Amino acid sequence: MNLKDKVVVITGASSGIGKALSDAFLKVGAQVVTPTKTELDVRDEAQVIKFTENTVEKYGHIDIWINNAGIAHFFSKQDKVIDMVKAHEIMDVNFFGTVFGCRTALKYMKEGMIVNIISKAALDATKMGYGKIYAASKWAVRGYLEALVGENLNSKVKILSVYPGGTKTSLWKDYKTENYDDYMDPSVVAEKIIKNLEQEVPEEHLVINRPVVK
Repeated sequence: MNLKDKVVVITGASSGIGKALSDAFLKVGAQVVTPTKTELDVRDEAQVIKFTENTVEKYGHIDIWINNAGIAHFFSKQDKVIDMVKAHEIMDVNFFGTVFGCRTALKYMKEGMIVNIISKAALDATKMGYGKIYAASKWAVRGYLEALVGENLNSKVKILSVYPGGTKTSLWKDYKTENYDDYMDPSVVAEKIIKNLEQEVPEEHLVINRPVVK
């Protein structure tokens, strides 16, 4: 797809991969719409619908919708128990935020692509002990999307999944592994996503691995 002048909605674009994607799309001439947290709470489907209606009214259509908003809390053995308020918050943002984004985009888009930023934790969670609720939310997203793709095989809106490896974002807060310095810059992830979307037939499941440090 030629991305020039395409109308692109990106949730969670204030920092990290979302911000890098916004910058990358602007560089190729796309029209980027990045709602603020006050404009759009992805946990509230009514807000998602209202925002989408306003966007379509302003631009006439949406070509690409990117579900990027996400949060994480990490629970260690010292926590004794998992804080279920935080656990529900993770599921509300990561899983239901994606569900509401996809449902609404499919309703208002006649053709184009829905791109879902997931995580390699949805492919292998064996090293995500402290982040098991985060990993579970991403596995839930993966399952939902597989079912959604099967349900929309004849749709002109293609549903894509992206699985980035370790990336330097504020998602990690104070929980940073010993090899955090080896994680990818968000701009690297954004560049690979852009290149995939520019292909005549983009990969439906794009895994982005961080370089192996020898």
